[in-house]
Amino acid sequence: MYKVGRVDDAFMGKPFPSLESLTFGNMPNWEFWFPLSNSDAEVQTLFPSLVELKISQCPLLHCELIHPCLPSIVKLDVRECPHTLLRFEFPFLRELNVTDIMGLRRGLHVDLHSLNALTKLQIEAIPELARIGEWLPLELEYWETYNCASLEELPKGFKRLKSLKELRIGHCPNLVSFPETGLPPTLRVLVLNDCEGLKLLPHGRYNGNLHFLERLHVWNCPSLVCFPDELPSTLQLEIGVCTNLKALRDTIMQASSSGSGSGSGSGTRSISHLEVLKKNRWQMLCNNAELECLKMWNYPNLTTLDGCLDSLTHLIKLEILDCPGLEFFPLNGLPNANLKELWIENCENLKSLPPQMQNLTSLQTLYVRYCPSLVSLPEGDVVSFRENDCLPLPRSLTWLSVNELQNLEYLAFLGLQNLNSLKELLISDCPELRSFLPDEDCLQHFQGSRSRNVLF
Repeated sequence: MYKVGRVDDAFMGKPFPSLESLTFGNMPNWEFWFPLSNSDAEVQTLFPSLVELKISQCPLLHCELIHPCLPSIVKLDVRECPHTLLRFEFPFLRELNVTDIMGLRRGLHVDLHSLNALTKLQIEAIPELARIGEWLPLELEYWETYNCASLEELPKGFKRLKSLKELRIGHCPNLVSFPETGLPPTLRVLVLNDCEGLKLLPHGRYNGNLHFLERLHVWNCPSLVCFPDELPSTLQLEIGVCTNLKALRDTIMQASSSGSGSGSGSGTRSISHLEVLKKNRWQMLCNNAELECLKMWNYPNLTTLDGCLDSLTHLIKLEILDCPGLEFFPLNGLPNANLKELWIENCENLKSLPPQMQNLTSLQTLYVRYCPSLVSLPEGDVVSFRENDCLPLPRSLTWLSVNELQNLEYLAFLGLQNLNSLKELLISDCPELRSFLPDEDCLQHFQGSRSRNVLF
């Protein structure tokens, strides 16, 4: 249908009284759709049962999507149709996804109050959209707005959304703050990406609604200076590219006297994507004994973890990814015997695994990938892996993955013969690997690939 330019009675033939789903896509020459250019009674009989309509990548299409044409529509998805006009008057519509359409480009704001049944709203690539009407559908559960460069504020009636569970906003550089009335108490997930002008999150006496959040993701918001005074103990928090963020308050993610958490061990505390924060700021972020899950990703200036992990006494999972400046772990090793998972990937200059790993008596998962400088052991003056070198690992390990270690010759140094709980061993892209000495009876699964000269 690449060359189709007109859709009318001659093209479609007889009406479709039972049709429930209709999709048009990638029709660059389509200009005219007769049924949706008229709002008389005859048009209603053409698609009386249509529930779902999708139109995408039809840049020349001139039509008007109005209720008389689509009386039963429940799901409407219109993308990259800049000449399509949309009127917000569908009483049964539950899902609306619009990207670059005239119905939003013509005005500076959009009013959605008549979409009483709407539960899911996605608006994208409407650069002229500066404001969304004050009255939003009260049944709205999911709201996503991306690439709306002129959007300056959220509606003041935002807090009245009694059903909203997830809000995602991205690439809205002129959005400065949230309404002073705060967040809806039902909100569980808040994701903010590339909002360069955002200075404040909901705060002050209204910030109590933050206690209900389960996940807060903030990425590339360089104008954001600080977080609210208190966040829930069960919050999964992800922060990155917030260059002016000074510190999280001391109360963040700690057991709340208001009852939002149940003390240590309740829920998941997660801070991730901290690559652009200065080290001293990162230390303040991690000065939190209640933290259970920590992920450092793409933090090129981090050279050591000394003093950064000592207070994380409840840490269960530690991920270190894309940290090319990291060379050593602290000499006293990892302080937490409760650690269950350790993931290390793409740390080009890492020269040693953590010392005294045998003391991590709860460790079950160890993943090491692409650490080409990993050629010495934590203790001693060893410059390469040798067959008789021995770095004991905790006997609690059940899953071990070793990948892209270019200088690895032997696995005897890992003390595999002592890992009686090991159930899965994965080895890949270790071109110099010559032998390993596992107890084959303890392995339920072994997978090896592209590792030459492996001897059993």
